[in-house]
Order: sequence, then structure tokens, then C-alpha cells
Amino acid sequence: MSDELQAGIDRGIGGAPSEDPVSEDSATRAELLFLLRLVFADGDLSPEATRQIGRIASSTLAIQQDAIDEIVREIGGPINPMQAARAFRSLDIEHRKYLARRLSRIAAADAELSRRKDHFTGRVLEILDLSPEDLTGPQAA
Repeated sequence: MSDELQAGIDRGIGGAPSEDPVSEDSATRAELLFLLRLVFADGDLSPEATRQIGRIASSTLAIQQDAIDEIVREIGGPINPMQAARAFRSLDIEHRKYLARRLSRIAAADAELSRRKDHFTGRVLEILDLSPEDLTGPQAA
């Protein structure tokens, strides 16, 4: 992840995310945003995907609106999906499970994403090299 993206998120963080009882640090929020970006598109982001990422960043991840445009610009360009997936897969298994569970909860609670929750969650699991069973268990709540 680039230093510019991290700096933008550091500047844009409001309070703790309302959806999660544990306050996430800016690095975790950056990972969630970048993973969300990968779920929406391997290539350039469509205007609709850009809008959705901005909406989720503001409403669910508590990133201030004035920082969102900068953040979306940073993550919106072309990426190498294989390289990005490899970076996520190198994370500790428990951290990958946390990211998957968090995004699954975001999708379930979001009016627009909930209609495609199964597809969305499947894509998250694929990127993180996890199975559906990884979303269940003692820490899945």
C-alpha cells in the first residue's frame, strides 16, 4: 500500500467505525478499502464502483468526506490483481479472517451490497484465499 493512501486515510479518519466494537487503526481501514476496491474491479473502477466505495468509506469506515476523493483516486487506477491478492494472502491467517468477516458484515448491513452479498463475500474469500468455513467459528460474531 502506498504512503499517500495511508496518509490520506490517517488524515480522513473521524471516530471509531460505528459497525465494529473494536476501533480499527488506519492501516486496517486502508486494507479494507483496498480489498473492497479489488472486490469491485480488477481493472479501472467504474463511476458506480467509485461512488459505492466512497459511500462505504464515509458511512461504515468513518473516514471524513473531504479525504475520500483523494483516497479513491489513489486506489482507483489500474492494479495488478495477482500481485494485490498475493500481498493480501501473505497476511496472517487470523487477520485475513478478520478482514473477510468485517467486509461480510459490511455487505450484509449495506442496502446496496446486501442484494449481492453472496457474490461479494465469495469474491472476498477468493482474494484472501479463505473458505466459507473461515467466516464461521468462535470469532465470527
